[in-house]
This record gives sequence, C-alpha cells and structure tokens, in this order.
Amino acid sequence: MDNAELNSKLSVTTMELKKLSTLEFKGAIIGMILGDGSLSKRSNSSLKITSVVKGYAEVKKEILSQLTDVSISKYKKSNGSFGKKDIYEVRTRVHPIYTKLRMRFYHNNRKTIDKYIMNTINELGMLLWYLDDGCLDTSSGIKFGIYSNGFNLIEHQYIQKVLNDRFGLRFNIRKSFKKSKAKIYYWLYLKAIDRLKFYDNIIQPFLKYIPQEIMYKIPKREDIEKMMSSKSHHRFYENIV
Repeated sequence: MDNAELNSKLSVTTMELKKLSTLEFKGAIIGMILGDGSLSKRSNSSLKITSVVKGYAEVKKEILSQLTDVSISKYKKSNGSFGKKDIYEVRTRVHPIYTKLRMRFYHNNRKTIDKYIMNTINELGMLLWYLDDGCLDTSSGIKFGIYSNGFNLIEHQYIQKVLNDRFGLRFNIRKSFKKSKAKIYYWLYLKAIDRLKFYDNIIQPFLKYIPQEIMYKIPKREDIEKMMSSKSHHRFYENIV
C-alpha cells in the first residue's frame, strides 16, 4: 500500500479483502476497533481482537496481514452459564498506524471517537462493527441493532449523524438503565426504512466472507423485502424524511 492509494475511490462492488488500498484498510480496522478490537497501551501499539468463531478470526487475520504479520492463538475462557468456550485471539505486530489510532481512539483510557474516525470508516468497517457488536432481532420483524454501549449520548448523536451523512443509514438511539452500576447505556437501532439499504450496501458486497457460524446475524434479503411490503410494517417507515 502506498500514499497514492489514499486518493483511490472506494467501491463496495470491487473491494476485495486481499487487495485493500490504504484508505480501505484503515476504514476496515476502524470498524474492528469500534467493535471487539483493542489497541495496546505501549508507546508503539499493536491491535488485538478476540472472537469465539475461528472462521471470523481468520477473516480478520486475512485483512490485517496486509500490514504486518498476524498471529492467532486459542485458549479457553469461562463464559458464565454457557461454560467454557474456545477464544481465538488475533494479534498484529506493532505499527505506526496502530500507534496513531491509539492516540485518536483512547482518552483517559476510554475508547471514544472523533471526526477522523467516523469519516474514515467504510462499508467493510461498518460490517465488521455490526458482526462484532450487532444483533438481529427477529422477534417482531427484522431489526438491526449495534450494541455500542461504550459510548456516551453525545458520541452516539455524532455517530448517528455521520452514518446518515456518509451512508444514508438512519439509526435511532436507544437507552437502558443498569441499576447495579447506576449507569445509562446507549445503543443504535437501524430505522426500518433503511434495512434494505443496509443489506445491499453493507452486507451484500462481503457476504461471501461471512462465516456460516455468524450468519444468524444476517437475514435473507427476500425476507426484508417481504417485511417492508407488509401493511403491518408501513407505520415504521411511512412519511420519514
């Protein structure tokens, strides 16, 4: 990857995981960091990501290997009532890109966001963020959510604005109060009117890379179409500007 590639135009129809430009690569890793990724605290940072799905860890390794050598290690971790699970840890070597992103993302040891981060995330990064922290609620329709609980209300409002401006995706901000911690948590729910757009622009271009083990987060496009044409769901997206 060279500096000339920074000016290349992104195309969700041609982006390949093994051939990402510098800007595409940064957009992807920002999605990983917004999700399950963490940057080391050392003066020279590396990126670490964990997953319980081996195939998904390998997808991330494929992307990250374009910058540095990447290792995957496996260990078992207690997971409460679910018993012990195999955890796959993806770890990069240190690199100036990760060091600079650490300076942007972390303030007082808390993960946060800024204009550069939100203006650099791309469609692949959005998908990775969704696969990390997202959920598909099919209890009453088809609802895409992102459990972005680590960010405060102001950060959510900025995320909401940028995702609308950049991708045309409109999210509601929801909240819940956790009594045990005396704290309000926020997360994102995609508006019904943009569900097909989310599928076509964020999911579909990379569908072949999504491991079968996490396809439970991915609905069928025809099911979204059927839902959106249903009279019982029109109240969710009629007269939305």
